[in-house]
Amino acid sequence: MGELSAVKTVQANASRGADARRPSGWMMLAGLLALVAVVFILAQVSGLRMVQSPREEATGQHGSTPGQKQATSSISPSPPLPTNTAELIEEVHREILAIRERYPDDIDCREMEARFLDWVGKSEEAVAIWKECLEKSPQYAHAYVGLASVAFKRGDYEQAATWARQAIGLDPGYYRARDICAEALLNLGRPQEAVEVLAEYLAKDPRAHGLFLLGRAYTLLQDWDRAAKAYEAAVRKYPDYAEAFYALSRVYLRQGKRAEAEKILARYWELMKKRDLHVEGMPLGTDFKEASVNAAIISSDLGRIYLAKGNREEALRLWYRAIALDPSHLPAREMLAQLALQERRDGEAIVQYQKLMELDPMSLQYPLVLAAILTRNQRLSEAEQILRAFCERWPERPEGYVAIAQFYLAVAGRAEDARKAAEKAVEIAGTAANYALLAQAAHAAGNQQKAEQAFKKAVELAPGRPEWERLREMILQETSARQSGQP
Repeated sequence: MGELSAVKTVQANASRGADARRPSGWMMLAGLLALVAVVFILAQVSGLRMVQSPREEATGQHGSTPGQKQATSSISPSPPLPTNTAELIEEVHREILAIRERYPDDIDCREMEARFLDWVGKSEEAVAIWKECLEKSPQYAHAYVGLASVAFKRGDYEQAATWARQAIGLDPGYYRARDICAEALLNLGRPQEAVEVLAEYLAKDPRAHGLFLLGRAYTLLQDWDRAAKAYEAAVRKYPDYAEAFYALSRVYLRQGKRAEAEKILARYWELMKKRDLHVEGMPLGTDFKEASVNAAIISSDLGRIYLAKGNREEALRLWYRAIALDPSHLPAREMLAQLALQERRDGEAIVQYQKLMELDPMSLQYPLVLAAILTRNQRLSEAEQILRAFCERWPERPEGYVAIAQFYLAVAGRAEDARKAAEKAVEIAGTAANYALLAQAAHAAGNQQKAEQAFKKAVELAPGRPEWERLREMILQETSARQSGQP
């Protein structure tokens, strides 16, 4: 199986892009899925079998990749967690001062200072810093998002939408920019524009608040079916989203679903009773839990800056702290998992991805990456179970069938299963890369006619790609080896 073509297979099913401080979401999905392909390729080359050794069967232990690093980080014990908002703010302030002192000329550190100031209510100072950042770097998307957020809070929705569109133009995968822009447009009474900002993005990277806003947009457009679907997706993504449950109950009434509406409304009231009361004397107008969430976000982003500067230990310290402040915080755990992968600490990566799947069961990326890591460690039964569950849960998504086809190609004796999965991927998304995968799978299964048809279709859809010639040569070499009886 050709590495280049396989990587392109998964990349064709997910959009590409990256941001130094925001690797989460669909902009990161392509890179992670590329890892899935590479791991399955390596597995195929190493000739994995879906069996365990007698010792593994007896002890329940699993194999690991030769040479895998098991080093752990030397992180000092974490200090006690803040017990009130004042302590929380003071802790984050110390971290901001420390990184600014260490990297005084870094624009990201300066922007983090602006975010902190805006968080504690000093928006004028924050705006001045964001404008200073734009003077230094007019293409700095983070500053546009900061300005948009302040304009939104001030009720200047037209300006907020303008700034947010600037950020989107610079970085189409910047979710926060789309979120601000869409909500500003809704408040301006322009729901169709909000749909255009959100719908395509959310199809690739569903976010609970974004889906809620999309539901609002469809409600204003009186498109009750789409509104219901958006709100339903929002509560699947975040099962405690009280506002989304309330909105969904109103839409169900519009659709004549009175019994369903009453059930959903009861869930809304149940959630509202659990809401934390505001802590007395809090200057931010938020409860301590929400403040902890914001502190975790800032700590996580500071960790990314430190890692970009080569300071691994500080990055790890801040990511673990972010998780301690908010155990449901995903980005810090994602970064811990990715760093563990890069350093071949697969055991820790597996633990982190298992926790991520628990925290966000609707994620498309976590199960695919976890399956790839398990495959690399020859825990094949677990990997197959995860991939099959993915395909059952999201039968309309091609990524799962692509991944399981590659998995079966990597496992001896499963070529026919690989062909069936690749055919399903082509049925859902007839891309050149998926047809190339089908060509490989059909060839491996001994169906040369199907392989040639799929290969021709791949070339037809994307002519002139240099990897096609390599794929053709690979198939011809394998065919020749079979005919000559070589292994």
